[in-house]
Amino acid sequence: IAIIMSLFIDFYPLLKQVMTDSGNEQKLVSAIRSYGNKGVFSIIGLQALQAIVVFVPSALVPILAGLTYGVLWGSIMSLVGFALGNTVIFLGVKQFRKTVEWFFPTRLKESKKKQAWLDFAKIETMKRPEIFVFFSYLVPGVPNGLLPYVFAQSTIRLPKFIGRLTLASVPFTIMWTWLGDSVLKKNYTLIAIIVALFVLIFLISLI
Repeated sequence: IAIIMSLFIDFYPLLKQVMTDSGNEQKLVSAIRSYGNKGVFSIIGLQALQAIVVFVPSALVPILAGLTYGVLWGSIMSLVGFALGNTVIFLGVKQFRKTVEWFFPTRLKESKKKQAWLDFAKIETMKRPEIFVFFSYLVPGVPNGLLPYVFAQSTIRLPKFIGRLTLASVPFTIMWTWLGDSVLKKNYTLIAIIVALFVLIFLISLI
């Protein structure tokens, strides 16, 4: 909980600016770069905070990372931050369940509910729940903000959980950072292609 509060206090002002100036890419890039070498940790911290508080659109930070640091480094920073945020939640639920329940009561309640895409009782009996972790994070439309609370209450261990979610997050993270990089370079043809790919993937996931 202390880590969550620290992330929130340190990065909320920047996060608020990112959300406010989301339509002004040059201003956002300047804001991140004004941190100097700390800009790298700002991106990682923002992504970790996004994974924890979830009210921020999941694509916002990777796009910003792509705008500021390009596809390769932007993707790496986003993946590290996303893994960090999910690790904090996972360990928090495992080790300090009552405290987490006090801060995020609805998350733990929702994680136990049977939904169309998820049955907690079945996850508990799975021999290899890490496979389900991989596809849960890979398929668009699944509420990622709920998943760490679900899997933290299962038998899966942290290394397998983080490994699978990171691997599953690679394709979309690269696409989002690629979109950010393309916006900065004003490559509108590439932007249209990436957006079309997102729409196509989303439509396929609904079938």
